[in-house]
Amino acid sequence: MFTKKQPKTKNLIQDSFEKVAELGIDTARQAVGEITKTFNPIVANFENPTRREREKGNQNFSDLDFNKLQKQYDHQDSSKLDAVRSQIGGEENTPNPKQQEYDYHHRVKREEEEYLAKKEQEEEEEKRQEAYEEQEKARLEQERQRSQSQSAPKGKIRKSILGGKGNQKSTTGLPPEFRPDSGKQ
Repeated sequence: MFTKKQPKTKNLIQDSFEKVAELGIDTARQAVGEITKTFNPIVANFENPTRREREKGNQNFSDLDFNKLQKQYDHQDSSKLDAVRSQIGGEENTPNPKQQEYDYHHRVKREEEEYLAKKEQEEEEEKRQEAYEEQEKARLEQERQRSQSQSAPKGKIRKSILGGKGNQKSTTGLPPEFRPDSGKQ
């Protein structure tokens, strides 16, 4: 018999401890709620104003559905949060590895094409520059040949009576020479 009474006392003790624990948890929850109401002045501003007006007897307005408003605000906030997450590059919007490889391949291919186009353009520019230099060289050569073929003008040749070659008059536009010490003294 003694063994039978022991489990009953255990159950009684366990039950009483459970009741005390539950009471403590409930009391703690209520205390937290009361403390936040007491020390949080913002909560007092968010009371339902329609309830106060109805208590006074004013029935000339419709009730606001605060739950519906809260859901709308949450929806707006969630869309803004999604936009910010996508800008930051959150975990939800990370592309799969195959997509990353594909993007990398296309970026490298585009860069190679741009490099080749730039190199080809530089080569064409060099060819144009060389052709222009050759043209300029040929033009200068032609001018030099013309100037040599059109050497200084010969001028009139006086024939001598004796049948010699004769003297040439210079018709170049050179000014006469002036010697500083030659002249009348």
